[in-house]
Amino acid sequence: MKESVVQVSCGGPEYGTEEAVEYQKRAFRFMKRIGVFQLSVGFIAFVSAIGALVCGFMVETINYPVIDIFPLLTSVLAVLAGYFALKTARCTPQLQVDAPTKRYVIIHYVIDVTNVSFASCSAAFAGWAIGVCKSTDVKMISYCNPNHDTILIFGIINCVAGAIIAITCIPGMIFFCIYARVFGFTNREDRVRDLENRINNLQRQLENQRPPPYDIDEAPPSYQNNGFKY
Repeated sequence: MKESVVQVSCGGPEYGTEEAVEYQKRAFRFMKRIGVFQLSVGFIAFVSAIGALVCGFMVETINYPVIDIFPLLTSVLAVLAGYFALKTARCTPQLQVDAPTKRYVIIHYVIDVTNVSFASCSAAFAGWAIGVCKSTDVKMISYCNPNHDTILIFGIINCVAGAIIAITCIPGMIFFCIYARVFGFTNREDRVRDLENRINNLQRQLENQRPPPYDIDEAPPSYQNNGFKY
């Protein structure tokens, strides 16, 4: 007797069911919220990153980390993540998810996975720049003059924005684990189960469609040799 095995898979209910469609609706609502937030924070961070770079090139002594490209890179990725999250949110729930919807989900996930590291580095280096500008050392202060206060403000904004962007990337990554299955993305357990179902269906078809009995008198010529029939 074949033992039944219950398998629990990350990613929601089985793909192609009405329950999966309901999960997609929840997923789209979630993506709309996170998309608006990422787009807003990314835009603010982008303006701050541009301002910090402009002021950074006007200092007496150009030096890192006062001039840092990480805030700009992080903000651009955050804007892109928000854009693709909103593109996903505008899609229609379907039993068979179309290619554009899957593409938007994957792109948003990849951006979040990439940007969580960049945003963390951006926040850390911005904090380093704040420490440089608040230093009492004359040489250190020259890295931030003549726009000392402006660079300090931009540094604080970049530090906070980088931390917020890194935090918002985490729900984006968790989203894929929670809802991946309802969008047609399968894991190893799903593929094994699908293969087992196909094999079982094939076995049932073979059992239900038995071939007719073979008549030896009607054997094809290829099975006849020297007048004998097999």
